[in-house]
Amino acid sequence: MNGAPTVHYRGTLDHETLTLRMAEDGRAKLTEARDKVGSDLPASADVWIGGDGRIVRTRLDCPMGIAGVTATMNLTDLGKPVETPAVPEDATAIPPNTVGGPLTG
Repeated sequence: MNGAPTVHYRGTLDHETLTLRMAEDGRAKLTEARDKVGSDLPASADVWIGGDGRIVRTRLDCPMGIAGVTATMNLTDLGKPVETPAVPEDATAIPPNTVGGPLTG
């Protein structure tokens, strides 16, 4: 990635792995879809590992016709400090397992 050599791995995800740490409502929807299809949903994951052993890219692919999803995440500037804006005093933390989507948890 970005000109550096990587090793690419690809695998199929079963239902348990696909829904691991997913919010309850999302898990219920995917379970309902699996039950309607009669088998695990067609989902795969790719990961690219750099020479230092760190993940540099991930991709989740679930082709379901017009409702399919592909989510790719590139990880750059590994090891550098992360700067975040100040959190408002009245902010409320939201546990990751209550947020829907393929990359949460």
